Amino acid sequence: MSYAFGDSVLAAERLALVARVFDVPSRTFWRSFAPGVPRLALDLGCGPGHTTRALAQSVDAAQTVGIDSSADFLAKAGGAATPGVRFLRHDVTALPFPLEAADLVVCRFLLSHLREPARVIASWAQLLAPGGRLLVEEVESISTACPVFRRYLGLVAATLEGQGQALYVGPSLDRAGAPGGLERLCSRVTAHRVATVDAARMFGMNLDALARNPIAKQREGEGGLAELARELQSLALSPGEPFANRWGLRQLAFQRAGGADSDDTAGR
Repeated sequence: MSYAFGDSVLAAERLALVARVFDVPSRTFWRSFAPGVPRLALDLGCGPGHTTRALAQSVDAAQTVGIDSSADFLAKAGGAATPGVRFLRHDVTALPFPLEAADLVVCRFLLSHLREPARVIASWAQLLAPGGRLLVEEVESISTACPVFRRYLGLVAATLEGQGQALYVGPSLDRAGAPGGLERLCSRVTAHRVATVDAARMFGMNLDALARNPIAKQREGEGGLAELARELQSLALSPGEPFANRWGLRQLAFQRAGGADSDDTAGR
């Protein structure tokens, strides 16, 4: 797989910001649905490793492995060693993995970059040990009154759609239900407010990659992309309304058959 917004130094800086902004809802989700103390936890599409280390801290796995196809991202991830955490270069859509079955597999904000995301989720069932759990967190919706943000989000949605991908992939994942061999324990939408400054910085960091994308260039033109960059930079430097933007995060938890009952986490 490849990232829609690349794996440059700027892209890595953006993922560090994303990790900070969405840290609380993700950790809460992982802790709520992790299966006890996992022996092995996998972070799919780990990028430069921020989610991998957060996952390891959140679920106390004996070993946590971040998996990504980007050599540049993994070089950054490996530069901050943490006990019990390691990284592996591998395409998360290419199975099998050179690893034993895991008790916990997570992915966050990854499936927007993939075609046929429901099929990919179904394939990940074979990564799980009996009773193992798969936790998926993706964008359901983004609500904002800011016209600059709405323009940017429309551009990204159209660009991804032109590549066979989807920005708001959450609803389709919910409709897909549980693939064969997996029981769905949870499908919920968690609301998370994001500061205007943080949203503007996250969006602005993507414009360098968008400016090279032929779909985005055709939609906005070079002048339009430059104007959008200036407007996002202005918002990033101005406090504005601190929490004028709300993300809806689709959080899905699946369990592979053959382990303990789904206990009281089912249906949360």
